[in-house]
Amino acid sequence: MKERQKLSDFASKIYDVFSLQEQGKTLVTLVTKATGCKHACLLFLDVYGEDFTTLFC
Repeated sequence: MKERQKLSDFASKIYDVFSLQEQGKTLVTLVTKATGCKHACLLFLDVYGEDFTTLFC
């Protein structure tokens, strides 16, 4: 299956995944494969809203 199709399938069934950690890891893996990039991270605003935290690199 093509990587972009896997990404599309993931987007349509993301509501079935309850763990943010599982969603993040899957999303980063699919995006990097679909776009051909070697590294990607998700950025989350920290608790105080002043900086970002990187996760799932």
